[in-house]
Amino acid sequence: MIKNIVFDYGYVLAYPRTGNWFVPPKAKKILDFKDIIRIFLRLHRIRDAYQRSRVHLDEKHLLFTEEEEIEQFHRFYTEFLSFMGITEQQTKKAHALAIDTVCNDDKVMIYEDVLNSLKLMKADYHIYILSDNWPSLTRVLKHSQIEQYLDGMVMSCDYGICKDNLDLFYHAIAKFGIEPEESVFIDDSEGNLANAQHAGFIPILMERRGRKKASSYPIVHNMSKVTEMIHLLEESSSETV
Repeated sequence: MIKNIVFDYGYVLAYPRTGNWFVPPKAKKILDFKDIIRIFLRLHRIRDAYQRSRVHLDEKHLLFTEEEEIEQFHRFYTEFLSFMGITEQQTKKAHALAIDTVCNDDKVMIYEDVLNSLKLMKADYHIYILSDNWPSLTRVLKHSQIEQYLDGMVMSCDYGICKDNLDLFYHAIAKFGIEPEESVFIDDSEGNLANAQHAGFIPILMERRGRKKASSYPIVHNMSKVTEMIHLLEESSSETV
């Protein structure tokens, strides 16, 4: 019997307001017209600049405070602006981008079906979040009213590892005090679902963006279908016993 639902956060419960997690809402105000032109002219380099700038975020991911998070993103944006040829007032702009990324509660949009669905699920299941994320997520969850429905949360920054490391799932099992075979894990990444399944969770793929029409994992496209899928999985499991 399934007793627990463990959700990923990004593109499962919420999405970035700007369409990119690393472009904060006030980016167009922080960067001037010349900066935008420089980025446009170097658009072919933007993916490489992002990947090279992100190295430090991934290497030093053990964070406990928003101050540490701001420092991390300050370095990220400083390096990114350098790669894109933006040197004028670089430190000031990088700091402003970091502040907006970490402290702006409006940086994310909660999917319309989330709060009501969580309220209904809470009557029958324990609800958790397991996410590759930073300390500010705790504040954002409270601001968005999701926190009230949670029984617990594990973020990658708590342990310095992400979901591509199987150990994060074992940390979640220990912290939540749950049996993974009694728990579904819902994520938008098949790679993360593979690790979750290896750790004993029952995987479900949340596909909100229409990128996959088929998967080796059960697929749902919105929150209203989650409990329906859980019931189907339970019925299938009882038939094979």
